[in-house]
Amino acid sequence: MAKTPANNTANKRMLDADASQWHHAEIRSFADIVRHWAVARPDHVALKHADLSTTYRELDRLSSRIANALIERGFPPGTNAGYLGKNSCLFWGVWFGAVKARCTMAPFNWRCSAAELVEIFRDSCTPIVFVGDEFAGIAEQILTTGDLDLEIVVFDPSLPPEKSVTEFLGDVASDDPALEAMPDDGVLLSYTSGTTGVPKGVLATQQAFEYSHLCNALEPDWSWTKDDRFIMSMPNFHLGGSWVTLTTLYHGAQVLIMPAFDPVDFMALLRSERATMAALVPVAIRMLLESEGSSKADFETLHSITYFGSPIDSDTLMRAQAVIDCDLKQSYGTTETYFLTMLGSADHRDAKGERLRSCGRPLPLVQIEIRNADGFACAPGSVGELFVRTPMVMAGYWMRPDATHEVLEDGWYRTGDLGYRDEDGYFFIVDRARDMIISGGENIYSAEVENALAKLQGVAASAVIGLPDDKWGERVTAFIIPQPNAEMTEEMVTGHCRALIAGYKVPRQIIFVDQLPMTPTGKIQKAKIKAEWIAGAASGKPEVESNRDA
Repeated sequence: MAKTPANNTANKRMLDADASQWHHAEIRSFADIVRHWAVARPDHVALKHADLSTTYRELDRLSSRIANALIERGFPPGTNAGYLGKNSCLFWGVWFGAVKARCTMAPFNWRCSAAELVEIFRDSCTPIVFVGDEFAGIAEQILTTGDLDLEIVVFDPSLPPEKSVTEFLGDVASDDPALEAMPDDGVLLSYTSGTTGVPKGVLATQQAFEYSHLCNALEPDWSWTKDDRFIMSMPNFHLGGSWVTLTTLYHGAQVLIMPAFDPVDFMALLRSERATMAALVPVAIRMLLESEGSSKADFETLHSITYFGSPIDSDTLMRAQAVIDCDLKQSYGTTETYFLTMLGSADHRDAKGERLRSCGRPLPLVQIEIRNADGFACAPGSVGELFVRTPMVMAGYWMRPDATHEVLEDGWYRTGDLGYRDEDGYFFIVDRARDMIISGGENIYSAEVENALAKLQGVAASAVIGLPDDKWGERVTAFIIPQPNAEMTEEMVTGHCRALIAGYKVPRQIIFVDQLPMTPTGKIQKAKIKAEWIAGAASGKPEVESNRDA
């Protein structure tokens, strides 16, 4: 006989807030999402990918079987279950299944090189990784060269999810294991590169996810309904692909899955499935507007787009308002905190140019302070570092207490972002204190690219910055001082980098120089390089000059 899931009993809710404040008071934990809708809407399609459809009943059954298979293998609560693959129906089965087994889902960046993945696999201590068949070769390479003891479960995303992992599931039962979830149980381990180029795992808990549902319920501009059809095009290893999309399932609605974003495929899916919602980065919105053959009629069913990663430029916004003609909402956040602010749909319709540079005002349950270098709160208009307090904040960096202590103190998270608040309470981000580059919505740390360049014979020194780019927002640009008499070409540099880091991190522009501006203590002045290059480019003669062809 199937057990009754412990979280569906009359247990006290994990959190102290009035249960009526949530949209769905019956959903008391992460796994309760699929349990609840398997009863309330069993035959409603939860996931649709190409010609595959998975109902809520099927997703509940699949996740229970995966949970039981993990438990039978002896994986205790707290185990990290890895996933290396593009968006698929199985991704959701693995996530809900892992959490039903009180394990943590760890989606890995499939754009990473084998060398990067070895380090991430090792750091996460995962004993099992579900791998999409197109990445089976790189998984085999990792097992061969990485000296790792783990189980690789290869699946074919074109098959129905249960059939794609037949051997892994064996004859395990579909009964819910009914393990009782605890507020501090890990639910999601997301990897983000650190300023030193060393990946860090960000651990989000049951409680963080539960509070995010309350935050959504209290924010009028979050307006999912059970009839919505949400396009999942952001990668699952980003919160924009995982956590944002989860809200659709929380409301019993439907997720339309794209393996990865492609403007032509997005438009085809929008036309065929008449999607109502999407989450994108600004460069993706621009690509949709420029997609050949797209017209206003194609977007008529779309009522909401949430974008993040960077502000939207005024030209793209005006075109989006004229062609897409739906509610646009911008959110700012970090992997460590989830979303923190919102520039709502009304702000986009009514705001003038300066306001549209804002990332909005704090969401419900979020506090933000701008602090100066001495730790005191700044007056409106003064630039300082953003400190935030929210119940959605991470539990900490996986196995890195020192790094956690550096950014978490007295309940506040230190973002490392610089910005200011205006008199009306709108926040503006002006710089990233940690030299992070955002290109096409991807976060890229310059130190990580510089570490790769340092391994190339003939490189005496390098500085990697983000320069303005009309298409990508910023392009990764490497300024390199070659060693005397070193023979070096742009092709040599890019080929070397591609073997060590993900393709999107490889410099798009390489500039060979004789020297770089330095501080009296010997540190490269990246801000000066960027300012001089931009000023020089505007005048037609970059200030940081090269004596070589790039």
